Amino acid sequence: MQRVRGRPRQLRVRLPASGQVRIDPIPDIATRPPRYRDRVLSVRGLTKVYGGRRVVDDVSFELRPGTVTAFLGPNGAGKSTTLRMISGLTIPDAGESFVAGRPFTRWANPAQVAGVLLDAAAVHPGRTGRGHLRNAALLAGLPARRVDEVLSLVGLGDAGGKRIAAYSLGMRQRLGMAQALLTNPPMLILDEPINGLDPEGIRSVRQLLRGYAERGGTALLSSHVLSEVDQTADRVLVIGAGRIVADGPLSELTNSHRSLVRAPDMNRLASVLTAAGIAIQPAADGHLAAHASVDRVSEVTFNAGVRLLGLAQESVNLEDLFFRLTGESA
Repeated sequence: MQRVRGRPRQLRVRLPASGQVRIDPIPDIATRPPRYRDRVLSVRGLTKVYGGRRVVDDVSFELRPGTVTAFLGPNGAGKSTTLRMISGLTIPDAGESFVAGRPFTRWANPAQVAGVLLDAAAVHPGRTGRGHLRNAALLAGLPARRVDEVLSLVGLGDAGGKRIAAYSLGMRQRLGMAQALLTNPPMLILDEPINGLDPEGIRSVRQLLRGYAERGGTALLSSHVLSEVDQTADRVLVIGAGRIVADGPLSELTNSHRSLVRAPDMNRLASVLTAAGIAIQPAADGHLAAHASVDRVSEVTFNAGVRLLGLAQESVNLEDLFFRLTGESA
């Protein structure tokens, strides 16, 4: 396998006279093989067993540039273990993962490839926020001025000189985000990045991640705040009992396969649908939920001469989808 040689590439991040932080476009990785340019992360069959129990069971997925993917699941479902295996902190019992074409730890400077936030508490409380980031910048081969730029970016510009021991949980989360963004990497791996943040902080992280994706970055984040995922993510991965139980664009996953239908004669409507092999069940507001597409229900009722008062595809919110999927997998 070819080794990456030479000093890590330094980023040019400028602070204009206006005082607003300017972030350069996400840099490409010069050594990335061409076949991986559209697959920033490839996960293949990751499996981890603890005490005879498979906490992660044959997990596979790929991430492409310019996307924010939410990794959802109840406590103990395997989210954090999966992220730790991808980041090289936990050794899988089976399977493999590749960040930009190779295992994360095989890169000469992994921080240049992916910014990782897994535990905001894993910092020395006696250091200042600025001092902590300066050490990280030194290891990554970055100029010291980059530290103040990322502190401003995450809203810690005035708190960089304070000792981390005095930071709240939300401030430590912001510091972890600043470290993840330090090298302006092509990918972010974030475990519960909005944990402990106030509403303003949550909105800031949302805007930061959306802007990051628009510049070509790829973000994978776990979260239990479903309402925020709804506003941030392009794609959702749902894990339950260690297995991926749903994967796709949010708009597709929240589209139900059921149609809601209502007619003046509900008994005849039910008979016609049942005779056509369409399963039905009562729904809210006097509707029937038919397990078929709108087009199929429309065709069957039209051919039978049944007049309809309403017909629409059922939509499912993310919270309902989450509990339905993880409940079925438990």
